[in-house]
Amino acid sequence: AGDDAPRAVFPSIVGRPR
Repeated sequence: AGDDAPRAVFPSIVGRPR
């Protein structure tokens, strides 16, 4: 997927989306 930049905005979502 590649969540490097968005992970700073959504640390919780990118951390464990499901």
